[in-house]
Amino acid sequence: MTSLTPRLQLQCPNSARIGVFSLNNLEELAQGALANAEEARSHANDREQFMKLSEVQISRTLSQFRAQVLAEDHPAVAQFCELFGHHTFFLHARGLHVLELLEVPGMEAQDGEVIRLAEWSDADFTKLTTHQPEPTGVVIRLKEVLH
Repeated sequence: MTSLTPRLQLQCPNSARIGVFSLNNLEELAQGALANAEEARSHANDREQFMKLSEVQISRTLSQFRAQVLAEDHPAVAQFCELFGHHTFFLHARGLHVLELLEVPGMEAQDGEVIRLAEWSDADFTKLTTHQPEPTGVVIRLKEVLH
């Protein structure tokens, strides 16, 4: 996958403004992007908002899903958290993704499903267009199966 370029734009459909994620200047917060992400945020509020993965979970995810994890200190993560809640974010050839744990009450999650939050809207992988969280059908096995 192409590595992250110096400028990453996030576009929200029907938005008058485009939010620009610049590795040098993240103060330009896109109010239009935030307004259009309200629906995605309210959907995320229905689920647990803190979906940060452990190092082991990240490692297992990356071994089954070809993507690049965004480090906690990456400048874009703060804005992604504003839009989508606190997650571990993955950049993939198809866009921005998170892993939603598939939990059974009373049990630790053993699997998670990859959810797409935004798609690339240019061939250079510098612009993302948000949409409703979209299950990809990719299920990640997080727990080691012992026989």
